[in-house]
This record gives sequence, structure tokens and C-alpha cells, in this order.
Amino acid sequence: MRRLVGFGSGAVIGVALMDLLPESLALAPPNWGPLSLTALTAAGFMAYVLIDRLAAQASVRSQRLARNLGPASLVFHSLMDGLGIGVAFNVSVTAGAVVAIAVLAHDLVDGANTITLSSAAGLAPARARGWLFADAAAPLVGLALSRAIHPSPTVVAALLAVFAGLFLYIGAVELLPKGRAGDPGLIGAGLTLAGAAAIYLIVRLSG
Repeated sequence: MRRLVGFGSGAVIGVALMDLLPESLALAPPNWGPLSLTALTAAGFMAYVLIDRLAAQASVRSQRLARNLGPASLVFHSLMDGLGIGVAFNVSVTAGAVVAIAVLAHDLVDGANTITLSSAAGLAPARARGWLFADAAAPLVGLALSRAIHPSPTVVAALLAVFAGLFLYIGAVELLPKGRAGDPGLIGAGLTLAGAAAIYLIVRLSG
């Protein structure tokens, strides 16, 4: 599992830098410029930073909230992942498939973490199973939402830039340290590089 996390971290980072951001730059209106889109990428990254800090603060103030906050945050991540897949499919089937592969690697870890966090927080087995079901259903809900809104190319460009920031956070801040903890040597680094290289080859061959 740790080696899968290491590979997944490289894949998620690769999707952000080599698929979502380039697609965003290609779809954006000429008057936007690269700085506008990279600023949106930074905003997406910082949004996750803020969410994590607010979640930590809230968990300190409420024990009941703290027990459910961990699995709830994973469900929210999965919802955003599904929305990201849908937005990418609005660009092309290839872009959607590449993002879906990266999200699959991420959500496999999230499913295991949902049970781990629920058990560690002392939640009843029925509640833990409920959070696991919610985490499994959240990407489908996010995907359905993305199909319902039908955004314009300009909005898609902005959303892709934001999701690039979200994926950078997931890959670099959440997955990469976990993968490194399981495989701190060259094997772990090689798996991360392999994940990024795999995304590069998929995007390159499909382009």
C-alpha cells in the first residue's frame, strides 16, 4: 500500500502539472495570460491549506466534531475529485481518463484511511461503514454535478487551474509524505518519479 501511495503521489502531481495546467492555458482567453491562471492554481492550493487549518481548529473545540472530522474531510476530498474528473472530461476524453487514473490511486488510499480514522476516533462500526459508503459515493456525486453545470470554455479553464492547485496539494502535501514514510529510500523516490513519468507518457502519446 505504501508503494502504491508513492506511485500515486507522482501521478497526482503529474496530472496537475502536465495535464490540468496545460489544458487550462490552452482553453483560457488570450487576454488572461499565464499569471492569471497560475494565480488560480495557487488559490486552489491555498484553499486546501485553509480548509485543513480550519478543520484542525474546529477539532480542538469539539470532541464530537473531532471524531467525525477526519472521515468527513476525506469525503469532501472525494467529492472534489469527482468534480475534477467531470471538468476534465469537458475538455476531452483523454484528459478525463488521465485525471480519473490519478483520482483512483488517491481514492484507494482515502478508502483505507476513512476506516482507519473512524476506528481511531472511536466511532461505532456502523458509523465507520457509513463514512466509507459516503467516501465511495462522493466522486460519483461530484461527477454528476460537473455534468449538470455545463461550464463555458473560459470557466473550464479557470476550474482546471484551480483543480491543478488542489491536486498539487493532495499529491505533494498528503500523499508524498505518506509514501516517503513507507519507502524513504531510492525505491520510494523512483516510484514517485514513475508515477509522474506515466502521466507524462499518457498525455504525450494522446496529444
